Amino acid sequence: LFLKASILSVRKAFGMGIDINIIYHGTEDTAFLAWLMHQHVIIHNHEPKWLPIIEKLRLRGNQEASHLYSHQGNYIGTWQRIDIPLFIDA
Repeated sequence: LFLKASILSVRKAFGMGIDINIIYHGTEDTAFLAWLMHQHVIIHNHEPKWLPIIEKLRLRGNQEASHLYSHQGNYIGTWQRIDIPLFIDA
């Protein structure tokens, strides 16, 4: 929800004249991926090498302490924000 709001905000402020890049892991949410493509977002597929380690941490997490522990995608997304893949030249 926040990502969509951010993208729509950029498009409202700058139109299609600015590139929006995101790091994304997964292929199952086809409706969201289609929405991103419709917004002309550049999607960088990211297959984190640390995924099995992070999944072990998530499974040990206290779901009452944070909603992130209840869904693998949300938890991975939190870590992915700080894992900038080497193929992105910033």
